[in-house]
Amino acid sequence: MTTRRTPAQGCSLLARRLDALSRDVRRLAPAARATVSRHLERAEQALGDLRQALRATGAQPRGRRSVGSAADKESAVAPYTELMDASLHGVAVLDSRGVIQNVNAAGSALLRLPAHDLKGRRFADFVDRGERDDFRRLLANLCRSVSRQHLQCELTLLSAEGDSFSCAVSAIVRRDRKQKVRRLWCLLCDVTARQQTRAALVDAQTTAQQCLDVAGVMIVALSRTGRITLLNRRGEQILGCKGEEALGQDWFAGFVPPDSRERVRRVFDQLASGELDGSEYFESPVLTHRGVERLIAWHNVVLSDEAGRFAGVLSSGEDITERRMAEAELLKYRDHLEDLVAQRAGELEQANDLLLEEIAARERAAAALKNSEEQYRALVESADEVIATVDYSGTFQFMNSTAAKALGGRPEDLIGKTMWELFPREHADRQVASVRRIMKTGQSESLDSLSQVAGQNRYFHTTMAPLSDSDGNIVGALVIARDVTERRNAAEALRESEARYRALFDNAPVGICIAELDGTFIEVNRHFLELSRLTPDELKTTNTASLYEDPEGRQRLLAELKKSGQVRDWQARMRRRTGEVGTLLFNIDLVDMDGRKVVLSTVQDVTQEKEAERLLRRSEEQYRLLFNAITDAVFVHAVPGDAAPGPIVSVNDATCRLLGYSREELIGHEITEFIAPESLVMGRSPQIIDGLMRARQATFETVMVRKDGDRVPMEVNSAAIEGIGGQIVISLARDITQRKLAEEAIRTSQLLYSTTVDAITDPIHVLDRELRFTLFSKTFANWCRQLGLDPGEPGQCLLDVFPFLPPHVRQEYEDVFATGRTLKTTEVIQVAGREITTETRKIPIFENGKVARVLTIIQDITERRHAERVLQESRQQLRELAARLAEAEEAERRRLAAELHDEIGQSLTAVGINLNLLSGMVPAADRPDVRDRLTGLVNLVEDLAERVRGVTTRLRPPVLDDYGLAAALRWYAEEFRKRHDIPFDLNVTELQPRLPLDVETSLFRIAQEACTNAVKHARADQLSLSLSEDDRVVSLRVTDDGIGFDPDAVSGSMEPSGWGLIIMRERAIAAGGEFELQSGSGQGTSVIVNVRRRGQ
Repeated sequence: MTTRRTPAQGCSLLARRLDALSRDVRRLAPAARATVSRHLERAEQALGDLRQALRATGAQPRGRRSVGSAADKESAVAPYTELMDASLHGVAVLDSRGVIQNVNAAGSALLRLPAHDLKGRRFADFVDRGERDDFRRLLANLCRSVSRQHLQCELTLLSAEGDSFSCAVSAIVRRDRKQKVRRLWCLLCDVTARQQTRAALVDAQTTAQQCLDVAGVMIVALSRTGRITLLNRRGEQILGCKGEEALGQDWFAGFVPPDSRERVRRVFDQLASGELDGSEYFESPVLTHRGVERLIAWHNVVLSDEAGRFAGVLSSGEDITERRMAEAELLKYRDHLEDLVAQRAGELEQANDLLLEEIAARERAAAALKNSEEQYRALVESADEVIATVDYSGTFQFMNSTAAKALGGRPEDLIGKTMWELFPREHADRQVASVRRIMKTGQSESLDSLSQVAGQNRYFHTTMAPLSDSDGNIVGALVIARDVTERRNAAEALRESEARYRALFDNAPVGICIAELDGTFIEVNRHFLELSRLTPDELKTTNTASLYEDPEGRQRLLAELKKSGQVRDWQARMRRRTGEVGTLLFNIDLVDMDGRKVVLSTVQDVTQEKEAERLLRRSEEQYRLLFNAITDAVFVHAVPGDAAPGPIVSVNDATCRLLGYSREELIGHEITEFIAPESLVMGRSPQIIDGLMRARQATFETVMVRKDGDRVPMEVNSAAIEGIGGQIVISLARDITQRKLAEEAIRTSQLLYSTTVDAITDPIHVLDRELRFTLFSKTFANWCRQLGLDPGEPGQCLLDVFPFLPPHVRQEYEDVFATGRTLKTTEVIQVAGREITTETRKIPIFENGKVARVLTIIQDITERRHAERVLQESRQQLRELAARLAEAEEAERRRLAAELHDEIGQSLTAVGINLNLLSGMVPAADRPDVRDRLTGLVNLVEDLAERVRGVTTRLRPPVLDDYGLAAALRWYAEEFRKRHDIPFDLNVTELQPRLPLDVETSLFRIAQEACTNAVKHARADQLSLSLSEDDRVVSLRVTDDGIGFDPDAVSGSMEPSGWGLIIMRERAIAAGGEFELQSGSGQGTSVIVNVRRRGQ
């Protein structure tokens, strides 16, 4: 393998070869010696020109370094001095012995000494004596370790005035080429306030945990991966394990039964993705530590981080296992009621069928009478109907025996009489008018009438038809009357039956609903309307599907109903019109009605019944186990006639554990025997006895004595009740030792809290919902007075003290009260002619799960904003300077490339030509060694010329100026692939029109730097480079598959390894583009630059 030499090494080798050639020339013949010497002089002159050009390009021999002037050093240090002074944190520069060489203004302010007084003093002198030796040891280890460049620690520093404060110290060591320590850069940050805030946060977390432990429901918090991050005391009781054991465990694997894990996990994923509202009610079983399943009713709250991303779920759950067992029992009562309703409905259907059959039989008989004209007379005489003919005057011309019988006579006696003679006048007038109308119109008529026959009221259905002679003239009317009294009575009975059915339907104790399969209501009873809270008018426009809270569950119900024709004991949650959601029990049948399938449902609201039954069983069990399950001591003792406390008749297990006596040692003794003599006791306090007898209960504190002599402070709640044998007193005694300690701790904590608030340097105040001050620190009061404002006393309104605040401030506080989230805002206010910029944090304070007050922390950032603006202007100036330096660098590269090409290249070409001529003039036979050396020298000159051309191209590729960025990237990719033997995926697009030359140069240099970093630092095995344009935005992307890194860790570092990224970013900004860096440990690196064409 050929060793690659630098141009300087090539010049040295060429000089040695020329010296050897000169010695060989001296041994030539005099005639040839003069000619060869002239060519050697020309070669040495070209070699001198080459060395001068290499020195101009900076290619100095290895081991030498140019030393700049004092002005150069001063100009190089000036930017760092400006950055130190602009820093908001203290910066100190130390030598290897820890002596301060330089310090900025912020560092002087921390140590309370001017910078000129600090220089020359040891930094360890300002460290607290207890930490001084440890700091010296850390500093010595940092200076000795060559591989270690950075040190971070927290120290207690002492200012010149003797004040101590906590300070975070970050030290960076800088070494020379021999790895000797030149200086240490120390960044100093005052973290006193941060430590105080951290302590306050720990106190707040302790208080929050105590609030969770007293909650009556199970509270559990899960991380975004489903692991337990919080569990309160009730949760420990339900799960049967300690909170420390549960924290960090996978909730789904450890506490959800296997057959429910998939469903519960799906609900968790839906909460995480936002598909499911966190406030929805959800029931699922949990698996206790002993393997017992308990059914829990959950309410969930989705937790988010400050960026709004899903962070986990906070769930509160109620154990409803007993309630579900009660619901199962109530199902039996509902089935019995349904059987009774079905039995009565069947009886009504049978009566209706018999009546319909009777009506159909009568209609068939009437139709049979008209079948034959020949049987008319026989049919008329034998018919049960009244048949007669009447003329225009209302005189009967004919009547059958049935008619005569109905009128109480014989046909021959009644024919010829008028209707007025046989019927009441009103009835006769109506009948005759009908006859005359029929004869006039020729149209038949039917009517129902009530007549009195044989002293009885009879109902007749009368049909009158025109009667014609043989010539077709209407001569009278045919009257056919049917006695429908029995049928009317049957119909009336049917109506009464239907009314009874309707009454049963409407007054049923369960809801009854008849609906189409598509959900349209047909009929419902009153109880169903009460359950759904719908009015009859709303029922017409409401579909059953809108009442179901779970539409998918309704679809499953319809599928099962169509499959089996009925669904029994199906429970669903139903949404009422008022928005309430209740749990209902359904029994549904698919029945036929008027030739189509309809849905008949009975609905029962079993919520209260199940709850009552659960409470009843629970009460029975509690009363059975309460006495021995109560954790407080319970005494039961009789009250003799003198109203003094009598002997103890019963105690629970907690009493024995508390006092250390057995049950036998306590029963029969008076309670006063176990109370300290100096304490206020029942037997020595007539006021307590009298109050107990009058109010039936009393509460007081006392001190009881254990069997071992220890004294225990107790809170006693006594109640007098009537027992079977007379009055008895039940006393519950609770050990309040911890409460007494807690009360003392609270008093201490309140004192510490007020002292801490007043010690915080930032103004702090607390507001209630009416924006009234409930608390403010002394710092806040002093800040208001500095602004010319009077905060007064707590109780004043914020807007009264600060009337100039904009309206949106009130809205911001209302948002914090409504959402319970911390809000950070920046306000610019005008006070007394001054413009003040404040940064405000509004932090909610919760009580009983609701935001009761808001803590406001104010930071006056007026000076900081001014410093930021100054720093931004300084950064802009630095960018402009960097852009001008880049332009100057490219101009110098072009000049050097031109000189190398025009001068050194031509000189090397001339040397090569002369050497070739010289080689031809030396006979091979006479001096073969000289001929070989000349040949080697020619090859060396050609190789050197090729390297000069490479240097010229790398300084400024001509293809970039001549053909543009795309062609230059293709050339560079090919050269890079040859030089490093790495697969290179190239995808570039010709840009039309070309970009400005300075923009093309910046993009080309960025691509060069990115590819070099991929090989030098990332150890990449493959690279890809792409150049494209979309919507007049040119995008350059360089990607490698190397080891990657953390961009955040490198971006703020002043290490030389991070300078390449800074240079690429500044080049992109100077070109008017955007720089993006994508990388991660083990994920490769992508450098992306987007430049919009100028003028867009």
